[in-house]
Amino acid sequence: MSSNEDIGSIFEEMATLLELTGANGFRVNAHTKVARVVEGLSSDLAEVARGEKALTELQKIDGIGKSSAEKIVAFVATGTVPELEDLRSEVPHGLRTVMQVPGLGPKTVRRFWQEASVESLTDLEAAL
Repeated sequence: MSSNEDIGSIFEEMATLLELTGANGFRVNAHTKVARVVEGLSSDLAEVARGEKALTELQKIDGIGKSSAEKIVAFVATGTVPELEDLRSEVPHGLRTVMQVPGLGPKTVRRFWQEASVESLTDLEAAL
């Protein structure tokens, strides 16, 4: 069963991966906003997403548009979101580990990735 926290973390991960790939800032911010909205809800969003009129009901929530509603429904139904899987395949797995280094944000990690071919912690250590 998917909790609001699970759904929110999917949108946070998508925002991070979008930023790493150089996506439009609007898309990054939209995903971050949806994560905050979802995590702040007291009602069970997964229950809404399983309903007959899920897309309509989800879009009634301030901050959730059609695209986000579709992603929520897909995640609750299948446990994944196709766009997230595409982003995960585009960004090296080791790069997500680099993101966990304190003080390194998506923009800095993206720069290391593009300019120094850093794709892992080992690569980062060698580059520094």
